[in-house]
Amino acid sequence: MAASSAALANLALSHLGGSSVVITDLTTDATLEGKALRAFYETARRETLVARAWHCVQKTAALTLIETVSDAAPEWVYKYRMPEDALVANRVKWSGIRTPVAGQRVPFAIRRDTVSTTYDAGTTYTVGQYAESSSIWYRALQTTVGDTPVSSASDWVTIAAPTTPDGVPPEWLFCDVDDAELEYTMNATDVRYFTPDLDNAIAAKMAFYAAPKIAKDAAMQAQLAQLWSFLVTQATVNDINAEQRDPDPISSFEAARLW
Repeated sequence: MAASSAALANLALSHLGGSSVVITDLTTDATLEGKALRAFYETARRETLVARAWHCVQKTAALTLIETVSDAAPEWVYKYRMPEDALVANRVKWSGIRTPVAGQRVPFAIRRDTVSTTYDAGTTYTVGQYAESSSIWYRALQTTVGDTPVSSASDWVTIAAPTTPDGVPPEWLFCDVDDAELEYTMNATDVRYFTPDLDNAIAAKMAFYAAPKIAKDAAMQAQLAQLWSFLVTQATVNDINAEQRDPDPISSFEAARLW
């Protein structure tokens, strides 16, 4: 596994070939190569991490319940806060079922809400919008304006405080399961999490994006695109060996033949 993003950048330069530059710190490197690779590092990292549910960046966490949805005829029953380090939601777990079969997988949907900040009496709030009043967060139950949340229980409901990391409205996960746990791909920024396969794939993707700037060779960029696909496929084969799932249960027809 790579020790730093600089190590991945140097691996990317190896894919590009011909450069004598050695990058020691990708965040500050002032060379043309360093600037080009730095510009695409985050994109290459995230694109590679979402290519598959890689075992080295999988995480399971109990979800924080925001509220039980009480709207008339709600589409979903429960609303949870997505973990802040989640990159991709892979599976909602429940009832201790390790290998769900058809009919046992939990449907879910992820939505990003707009989040208001301090309640404003002159703002018209629609169903589902949020406002904070006296350090308490509320969600509008119906379109309302001028109704202070603390004194208008018919228009507002108290909820667990949403978070807005870096000013970006949070994501919610909706499902019909209480006490839900989420298996997800985390947005791992520490390169020590990555396997050698992922190191190589991320570096190839960095090289792909930086090739027009560094190598100025369109043919090389096409080759690097093929290389990334090959490396992801190879990494997938190796990643499959990281777990052994329970065998699928036999069908009722197979069971009948056994008796």
